[in-house]
Amino acid sequence: MASETTGTDLAMMRRLNERAVLASLWDADEALTSTQLAEATGLSRTTVEAVLAELVESSYVTVEITRTGRAGRPARRYAFDASRGSLIAVDLGPGAITGLAGDLRGGALTQPVRWETDLRDPDAALSAIRAMVDALVQDGALDAERIDSLVVGMPAVIDPTGAPVLSHVVPAWITDDLRTGVLAAFPTVTVSFDNDTKLAAHLEALSGSVVPGETVVLLRTGHRISAASIINGEVAMGANGAAGEIGSLANIGWRGARLALTAGSADTVAEAFEAAAEGDASALDAVRAFAEQIALGAAAMALTLDPHAIILNTTIPRSESTLPALLQDAIARRLMFPIEFRLSELGPDAPCRGALLRSAAAVRDRLLG
Repeated sequence: MASETTGTDLAMMRRLNERAVLASLWDADEALTSTQLAEATGLSRTTVEAVLAELVESSYVTVEITRTGRAGRPARRYAFDASRGSLIAVDLGPGAITGLAGDLRGGALTQPVRWETDLRDPDAALSAIRAMVDALVQDGALDAERIDSLVVGMPAVIDPTGAPVLSHVVPAWITDDLRTGVLAAFPTVTVSFDNDTKLAAHLEALSGSVVPGETVVLLRTGHRISAASIINGEVAMGANGAAGEIGSLANIGWRGARLALTAGSADTVAEAFEAAAEGDASALDAVRAFAEQIALGAAAMALTLDPHAIILNTTIPRSESTLPALLQDAIARRLMFPIEFRLSELGPDAPCRGALLRSAAAVRDRLLG
């Protein structure tokens, strides 16, 4: 006996059709006609047009009507409306905060905003996050009521539940529960936390120099030294969210590595690299010592993972002219096999940009789930 089609079956079919059309519009680089969507999804044009009518009404899809100058109906083209909401990314450090706003696809809506100030006190950090969100809303002319999500990147271990559980950089953010304060400050927004270097690695995997399927070590040098692993194109998290936290080992020397740069005549790290770039012998020795201290931990990660490459992301001014070659040499002397060494081109706002892409993926999953 033939089975009867139930209301549940029809609802499921409508949802599957909607998901197929919405996925095609999300992934498209330009507006599409119903005919193009029918070809892309394998659905009939009649079905596609019925789905589009509902999506336009829900405001997730916009329609553009153009006249061709010929007889017949005007051409209609449809696009996913990424401006329907906004995403906010904040990169929090002990001495600075950086923010960036994006649309639902993760495209930047503002220029990166960076403030340098002491944020080691949890109350100061919370105030800075709130002020940064307000500034981004103003800069991007955003609707504060339509912020979809806020990602806070920070130098901390984030456990599998999304909670910051350990930070050697600013322990007070954990002990004083900065997370609860942020959640309370944005009750209508989806708030999440992530390790700042892992967010940079996420961007590197999607938009950087990582070839699909590769395993690489991302090494970041700036106000601190940190690392993350990308395995087969995915950022490694670990059982406790602590993958890549090799800098926590005191004998690795990453915590005090920057002291080598100011042990000579330079008063600041930037001055040391500037002098080294100009050929100053003592400054070059200081940069070489800095590279040697970083190399041990980087080599340990490389020997553990046997990656295709090590990618250096440095935010220290003028360091690109001297540090990469010295660091490559110091790491190579500690390895069993030669390894490719790449210089990242993603810049200091990489954690924020990675956070926007991560948020956009979550929005896509939610809409298509």
